[in-house]
Amino acid sequence: MIEPIFRSSEYDDDATRKNVLHALRGYKGLIIKRQQLEAYHLSGQAYDGMPHSTTNINHEEEKEMKRLEKQEANEWEITLLNNALKLMGQVDDHSEQLADVLRLQFFEFNKVEVCCYKFSQKYKLPDFPRQTFYDYRKEALLKFPLFYPRELRVKKDGK
Repeated sequence: MIEPIFRSSEYDDDATRKNVLHALRGYKGLIIKRQQLEAYHLSGQAYDGMPHSTTNINHEEEKEMKRLEKQEANEWEITLLNNALKLMGQVDDHSEQLADVLRLQFFEFNKVEVCCYKFSQKYKLPDFPRQTFYDYRKEALLKFPLFYPRELRVKKDGK
């Protein structure tokens, strides 16, 4: 059962879930982008302004600055998602379980079966069925936007 505080007649629950899913699925791309940016290596520097020579423009320095800006923006997005999930899990025991469902699937990149197994192991449950996992995820997708600093909820038409 979804707590009333997470449901509002002002927002479209299905559209909000789709929006949150899009943001969470983008996490894997952010991690891959982080790896790509970190793997980048500078080529040799060109020096300019030497006496009696023509001035060479150092494009490598400009490329490095752009790469660092992209890397910083990428890290910022990763941090926002991680912090929102962490804050969500600190509210109460049920919120921690909801956050774990999202973490297992979208932040650790597990298949649903593996998520169910790991969840049942962590909370010492005899079983955690797929349908229960999807029920928890459905609730978690409405709760997550309350902790994410950017608006992920979608207003209903006409409001």
